[in-house]
Amino acid sequence: MSFLLETTTVGLLNKFLEGTLFEHKLIANNIANIDTQGYKTQTIKTNNKFTALIDSLENTQSSASTINTIKNWVPEQNIQTDATANKIELEKELAKLSKNVIHYQAILSAKSKLNNMLTLAIKEGKS
Repeated sequence: MSFLLETTTVGLLNKFLEGTLFEHKLIANNIANIDTQGYKTQTIKTNNKFTALIDSLENTQSSASTINTIKNWVPEQNIQTDATANKIELEKELAKLSKNVIHYQAILSAKSKLNNMLTLAIKEGKS
């Protein structure tokens, strides 16, 4: 039955979670290497695909292609190194980490609310 609940929205939320979790790992790795000589900050580049999805939802045709692009997006293949940074700044990394945690919690909350709506629909509105 789980395949019935795998909607486009759930798939996209899962992809957002995957990207956020991977970004969390990169930030933690940056903090762990703060004193490593020559280490450059790593971030994940999304190419604004997630933002583009939100912007394109009004246009059904471009929305479908954006959704497919996001579904095929692999975080590990989108690592970006900041070659201009001379040293990792702990405060900036901690701020990024906090922001990332908030994103992760928001996505989990959205998944939970969607699950509650689907459960209510399956039960036909009965408690």
